Amino acid sequence: MIPAKMAGAMAISATAAYLRIAPPLRQFALYVLIDLPLVGVVFLWFCHVHQLPVSNCGFLIAVLTTLGMTMLLPLRWAVRVDEQGVARRRLLGWDVWPWGEFTSGRIEKRGADLVNPARPCGRRVIQLGFLTPEDLKQALSLINEMYRLPPAPKVPDTLTLQYRIGHAIILDAAGIRLGKRFSVYDQPEVDRSYSWDDVGRVHITRLDPLRRDFTNLEIVLPDEEIEFQRHMHGASREEVNEFLRRHVAPQYIEVDIVGERPARRSDVEKKLAKAIEKQRGPRKMFWILGAVCAGLMLLEVTESPRRALIQAGIYGGFFGPLLWACAWLERKKVAAIREEVAQYDDCPSAVHSAFSR
Repeated sequence: MIPAKMAGAMAISATAAYLRIAPPLRQFALYVLIDLPLVGVVFLWFCHVHQLPVSNCGFLIAVLTTLGMTMLLPLRWAVRVDEQGVARRRLLGWDVWPWGEFTSGRIEKRGADLVNPARPCGRRVIQLGFLTPEDLKQALSLINEMYRLPPAPKVPDTLTLQYRIGHAIILDAAGIRLGKRFSVYDQPEVDRSYSWDDVGRVHITRLDPLRRDFTNLEIVLPDEEIEFQRHMHGASREEVNEFLRRHVAPQYIEVDIVGERPARRSDVEKKLAKAIEKQRGPRKMFWILGAVCAGLMLLEVTESPRRALIQAGIYGGFFGPLLWACAWLERKKVAAIREEVAQYDDCPSAVHSAFSR
């Protein structure tokens, strides 16, 4: 009889994966690698045209070239998942994490990172967030065949969390209290209280089913909806997960997995509204960049129209492609969510187990 650990490794060897950094990030790294040294050369030429001192130009070009060369690291970055374990490519060679570490219960999942506190400093983290969503899902699916969750964290009787600037939430056995707090060192000024029976829904979004943390958490109350996203102070996400598991009835907890269809259409529509709002950022920056370039041209055009065009071209040529790429990525994201909404039917999808163990 084949041991479960060996059988899992054999199954993974049949579907081994070699995954590289996401194409948009790779394109950005190439852009910086080529553009930073070019900016130094253009600056040298600019000083020559304007008859400015060029004593520090050599140092500037060296610094910009060195910064550009650092982009070789993300360009070489890759992750390999095979029968040996999970390996990340370093500048020279590979750093292999054998499957024994994943079955030991020592490795923690923190967002898209795998963390082993027992490893030496500098080799404790494998960052999977550089992958495309599809590659990340594939990597986590393979890892989960051998992964064992660490023990659940010990949870205090009361959690005080600051989930956005000036707003805090207190969780205890009696229920939920909301208040204002502008410093993590101050006690919140409570202005509203709710019992656990008042909680209409707890909506959790995770990167994969086999974890206790979350990428997004929504607590629906009678007159307000509390949302935890990136910034949360006062407790770990695993502690919040365990606390809610103790106090909220399972029928009020819904868990969605990133990359899978959400349980409710309204959640997809809400995600679409946020993506559309975020899409306005690059557009605003385009207008600001255009105003800066126009201002530079107006300042210089009376003295030297050629100099005005050169200055505007330097700024627009460097920042313009970056802003265009950001806008293109946001448009692509909005289009993908629109397709998801269009294909959505009203039949409820299977909701994952409230808290994967």
